[in-house]
Amino acid sequence: MIEASNEHAEKWATVATLQGATTGIGGIFTLAVDIPALLGMSLKTLQEIAIIHGYDPKDKNERIFIIKCLQFSSADIVGKQAILKELSSYYQGRNSSNEMMSQLQGWREVVYTYRDQFGWKKLLQMIPIAGIIFGAISNRSMIQDLTETGNMLYRKRRILERLQDEPTESLPPLL
Repeated sequence: MIEASNEHAEKWATVATLQGATTGIGGIFTLAVDIPALLGMSLKTLQEIAIIHGYDPKDKNERIFIIKCLQFSSADIVGKQAILKELSSYYQGRNSSNEMMSQLQGWREVVYTYRDQFGWKKLLQMIPIAGIIFGAISNRSMIQDLTETGNMLYRKRRILERLQDEPTESLPPLL
C-alpha cells in the first residue's frame, strides 16, 4: 500500500508540473484555467489515494473525509489541530447535530484558501514564459504536499479503524 501510494504521488506530481508549466506559457490568459484545473487534480488525487487505501470515494462520508484532507493540507497549525480533533471525534462516534453545516463550511474554507494562497503564488505565473517555471514549481509542490497529507490521514484512519475492530481481550494488560 505504501509503495502504491508513493508511485501515485510521483505520478500526480509530474502531471501537476506539466500542467503548471503548460498554463504558465500564456501568462494571465491561461491562469484562469490553472486554478480550477489544480483543484480538480487535487480532488482526483485524493480519490485515488482513497481507492489505494480501500475506501470508496463515491460514498458521502468518504467525500467529506476528502474535503477534510484538502482543508488540512492548506490550513495553519490551529486549523490542523481543529481538523484532527474533529476527525478523532468522528471515529469515536460523537457526531454533532451541526455536522452538515460544518462540512459545508469546510468546503467553503478550501475554496477560499485556494483562492487566497494560490492567488499570490500564481501572481508570478502571469508573466508569459517566466510563468512556466513558477507554474510548474507551485503546482508540483502543492500536489506533493497534498499527497503527503492524504497518505498520512488515510494511514492514520486505517490504524484507528483496526484498533476499534480489535477486541479488548487481545490487548496486553495495563501495568
